[in-house]
Amino acid sequence: MRTRWFGLVVAAVWVGLLPAPGVASASNGHGAVFTLSNAAAGNSVVVFAREADGGLAAAGAVRTGGLGSGANLGSQGSLTLGPGGTRLYAVNAGSGSLTVLGVSGTHVWREQVVSSGGSDPVSVTANEHWVYVLNAGGSPNVVGFRVTSSGLAREEGGRRWLTSADAGPAEVSLSPSGGVLVVTDKTSSTIDTLVVHDDGSLGPAASHASSGATPFGFAFTPSGTLVVSDAGEAPTSAATAYRVSGSGELQTVSGPLQTNQLAACWVAATPDGRHAYVADAHSGTITGLSVAADGSISLLDASGISGSGGSGSTTLDEAVTPGGTLLSVLVDNARPGVNAVVSFRIGADGSLHRVSSRGGLAGSYVGLAVS
Repeated sequence: MRTRWFGLVVAAVWVGLLPAPGVASASNGHGAVFTLSNAAAGNSVVVFAREADGGLAAAGAVRTGGLGSGANLGSQGSLTLGPGGTRLYAVNAGSGSLTVLGVSGTHVWREQVVSSGGSDPVSVTANEHWVYVLNAGGSPNVVGFRVTSSGLAREEGGRRWLTSADAGPAEVSLSPSGGVLVVTDKTSSTIDTLVVHDDGSLGPAASHASSGATPFGFAFTPSGTLVVSDAGEAPTSAATAYRVSGSGELQTVSGPLQTNQLAACWVAATPDGRHAYVADAHSGTITGLSVAADGSISLLDASGISGSGGSGSTTLDEAVTPGGTLLSVLVDNARPGVNAVVSFRIGADGSLHRVSSRGGLAGSYVGLAVS
């Protein structure tokens, strides 16, 4: 799928967030929000201090030691926090590498840069034992790394090519159990599953036809429901819920459910698994979903609009805070090439209430992670 935001080029770096080579630091406050500059001249992780009410304050930036692509990656998960929030993993799409950063509150430092094992890395997933990166360029593949006390080490048997039809992979993520790796592909409208063995090696990719058109981003609930955005489902976009077995079988549970909005791309789920949020890029809106115990999904609002990035905006990457009280959304504003991070308070019923916005980010920014 090609959309107008895929071609955004780098604008001027936000004054006040000039990337420093080593460390970003500020008072810890109540949490942090991280995003990725993806600049072709030099990639950086940009850090915000987050207050309890969702307000954000700039806390600096750290160079990743790699290069970005200078344009939206068309993916989800380009920036991922590991368990416990002490490690941050960032892809460098322009230089085929992965950066490991240490995190303590808003204090962030670069620890390691490793080859991604392919070209154009666009997504990364991690648990306490393994890290897997999705390379979208050339012959798309996934590459695994073992987490050690001294950093990441390539896992023998942790590299697998995707199926031959997979020309547009969008996201890679581990299932909650860590036993299956899932990859969506926009071009082939398929969802691949790869079994993760005890030693971190991967089984071959098994391709499954998506129930909806153009599967893009997705999120797992703690109980294992897989909520996937269907960016190309007509007449509007949609979302579909699946179950993934330990052997990698994929079963549709619910959907495709029309969002009544356009270009559903990114998905975030609350820690309790009761709600999920789809960013509808072309509508500039957020569709809230209720996720039942059996995995079935329904709209929180009949219109499909639970929140908005603003008039003329494009809603991009999303992340829910660990406590489940706030949703952060990366938004491309109506002014060309100017992004913002917008915070919404999540109500007990899943409703969204806009509380703050922090703008001035260049148009190439991608990825969002929160602590």
